[in-house]
Amino acid sequence: MKKWHFILLFIFSCSYAQHDSISKPTGVVAADRMNVVYRGVANPISISVPDCKSFTAEAPGLTKVSEGHYTLSPGVGLESVIILHIKLKNDSERIEEHRFRIKNIGYFSGLIDGKNCVGCIVEMTKEDLKQAIISLAVENFAFDIDPPAFHVYGFDFNYQDKIIRTNQGNKFNAETLKIINKLKIGSIFKISRIIRGGNGCYPPIEPIKIMIVEPEIAYYESQQFVKDSLDKIKKDKKLLERSRKRK
Repeated sequence: MKKWHFILLFIFSCSYAQHDSISKPTGVVAADRMNVVYRGVANPISISVPDCKSFTAEAPGLTKVSEGHYTLSPGVGLESVIILHIKLKNDSERIEEHRFRIKNIGYFSGLIDGKNCVGCIVEMTKEDLKQAIISLAVENFAFDIDPPAFHVYGFDFNYQDKIIRTNQGNKFNAETLKIINKLKIGSIFKISRIIRGGNGCYPPIEPIKIMIVEPEIAYYESQQFVKDSLDKIKKDKKLLERSRKRK
């Protein structure tokens, strides 16, 4: 999946402060979409300060990954403030503050092969279930990222309100597939207790209800087509016999 990041680009004027001072940012702050970081996610951030000797960045939850690349894991509150201590080429110093709004990650929805619906049942064939992947989607999430909190590490298979099998990973294991294969068409089971990664505090994930259905067969490949064809041949044969008798 594509990663997203913030870019903090600081451009300074020719006149610099000769001592430590806290002032309004004089640089241009450019974010991919908006100045938002999510609680419970290590938000990737890039920081660049051109034409300076050195700089350091600090904020609660800010971790340096490599030169110019950081992650920000915000805590409590409504905003996160990154403070830059910048040493300019003339040895003067500047301190800048850059603020980001903090948002909570919304409700997670469990998906099976990218499908789910609220208050209804997902219909799938036994063949589809063999390779089905359990995944997660997040309501009103602004970015296309793939943190550990979005990964599925396990789930329970429930039939007739009983936990029949616990699965590790994001697919049905061999034992679960054997049980599914024995179920009749029209049987309904649930996927519950979906286990996600990450250390954040998230609301529980609603179970996914699934009904086993017959595979769709094209009409010209079906038994009905064979029956209809034989009926038509018989009908045409009778019409031909009647026509001969009249002659």
